[in-house]
Amino acid sequence: MKDKLMKACVLVLIVFSIDNLLKDQEQAVIHEIIVIEIPTIIENKSPHVTIIADEQLVVEDVDLFCLAKNVFHEAGIETDMGKYAVAQVTLNRVKSKKYPNTICKVVLQRYQFSWANQKSKHWTHPKGINWDRSKAIAKRVIYENHRVKGLEHSEYYHADYVSPHWSSKMTPVATVGRHIFYTNRPVY
Repeated sequence: MKDKLMKACVLVLIVFSIDNLLKDQEQAVIHEIIVIEIPTIIENKSPHVTIIADEQLVVEDVDLFCLAKNVFHEAGIETDMGKYAVAQVTLNRVKSKKYPNTICKVVLQRYQFSWANQKSKHWTHPKGINWDRSKAIAKRVIYENHRVKGLEHSEYYHADYVSPHWSSKMTPVATVGRHIFYTNRPVY
């Protein structure tokens, strides 16, 4: 765990340094930082990526594909944080007794994710940078236990340009990119 954290910190510093070298000083605006931290050191209420131990998640090979497809179709043009957030909701549903117990069953459940209602899209293989990024994030979420702190109990979200009937009965917990995330648990 400690080695992974050190590698992640070094990687963030390298990316940050290269990014600053490539930009003019006037344009040195940081658009996005993904923070990987040990939750006991810093308590931050805004969503950020963290690494957790997750012994409960059991996956099959096809689950990686299903999670990547869901991230791609639901948040393919979002920032990495938006992609992580969609993956987090998917896994939260897998752990919930209200939903099926595998990633593919959750993703392909009727009327849950709009893209999955079109059966012709279920097993197609996307291509391009957004697919590659969605797949990489799905791998990190499944195999390296990356999670979004602040969305631990979120099982629902929708785009900010729609108002589904169920949203008025939920508690909004975060907005990430164009998505608003909700929980139906009490928030204090």
